[in-house]
Amino acid sequence: MADVPSEPAGAGGDGPSAAALAIDREAARAINQRIFDTSLDLILVADRQGNFIRVSPSSLSIIGHAPEQMVGRNGVEFVHPDDLENTRDEMRQARRSRTTRNFE
Repeated sequence: MADVPSEPAGAGGDGPSAAALAIDREAARAINQRIFDTSLDLILVADRQGNFIRVSPSSLSIIGHAPEQMVGRNGVEFVHPDDLENTRDEMRQARRSRTTRNFE
């Protein structure tokens, strides 16, 4: 009788184990956090009302506000009144997954 290779852990049609999925989620979270913390670009995460939930550390060098000054506040507070309507239009398009180019 020939040797049959053993199946990888978690194989057998049941998919990855819960432990393997947890490890993958943690690895993805760590990568996400590293990108967020080290990006030279401004990264903002806002809720549906426009309140900042997360702000990347680059905010201080880019717009002069530290993340802790922005989290919990509405994005409208940081937009010049002359730019508000254009900003709102761009945000609507972003929510609809449309590509935005040259937005300042």
